[in-house]
Amino acid sequence: MSSVSTSKFNASRRGFMTARIAKGTDHIVSLLVQVRPERIDAVTAAMTGREGVEVHGSDPLGKIIVTVESGSDRRLLDTVTWIEATPGVIAAPLVYHQVEETEA
Repeated sequence: MSSVSTSKFNASRRGFMTARIAKGTDHIVSLLVQVRPERIDAVTAAMTGREGVEVHGSDPLGKIIVTVESGSDRRLLDTVTWIEATPGVIAAPLVYHQVEETEA
């Protein structure tokens, strides 16, 4: 069984479940948000006004390409959860997640 270094991470089960995994990191994620077509303008406007969220494009069928940037894993999780709970959103699967270590 191999060991995992935890010098950069709080890799406990509680840390994972509460989204407190990494210290000193920046996160960038992309999502493909599926929205009811009649709600696309309202959802796009809501996401555009949210800190760290950028809408890159959409189509009339209700697909929106979104990136979220955050310096906190907790805030990142809160933002993704907020997007998923936005009225009109059907699904918001994660397409990409990049984690960069920040300077101390």
